[in-house]
Amino acid sequence: MATNSTRPVGETVIEIPGEPGFLKTVDLPPQFLPLPLKAGARFQPLAALSGLLGLFLLFGAMMVLVGIPLTDQSIWAIAGMSAAGLFMAAAAICFTGAALTAIVDDSRRYPVLVIDEPGIWDKRSVQAPLAWSDTAHAKVVYTKVGVAGVQLKLRHTIEASHNPFRLGTLGFSWRRRPDELYVSVMGLDAKPRLLALAITTMVQRNGGAIATKHP
Repeated sequence: MATNSTRPVGETVIEIPGEPGFLKTVDLPPQFLPLPLKAGARFQPLAALSGLLGLFLLFGAMMVLVGIPLTDQSIWAIAGMSAAGLFMAAAAICFTGAALTAIVDDSRRYPVLVIDEPGIWDKRSVQAPLAWSDTAHAKVVYTKVGVAGVQLKLRHTIEASHNPFRLGTLGFSWRRRPDELYVSVMGLDAKPRLLALAITTMVQRNGGAIATKHP
């Protein structure tokens, strides 16, 4: 996803903060990002690793739960082994679910996220574009590896699906509130930072507020 410090001519563009480098982090020239911005799904090695780890944990959980001795053991030992097995099973579901979700997203042969001047369309979650004027508040969500997604607080309720297993969404609440939309920016063929900047910039340009500084 190309950006530059020279404003393009004849295009709809937005100005975003320059990306910090290894040696320079201040006094950065702005970058200009042309719209519409379209991002497709891209299967990542992290998702494959997640699937392998999920299968390993699932196998381990089965071995622990099936192999719990019911005799010659204290009730505390049996309870401890049961808790460990159930924890491994729950973790296996999360890791395997993340891998399967990444596979399904990657099978979509069209841009799954479209950001343009009128609004945003996350085709993974909603059936129609959402106008920027409908968004009251945006909050960038981070993980230890960088930007994960953007949480949008809307001015009205919206019908949307929410997959808690999608990469970039795992740290978000499992149950979506009716007036919010969480947009994951991980696992796409555009930099998460650029996607988050485009979303928060357009929200702010159309009268909404942002909760965090630009990433």
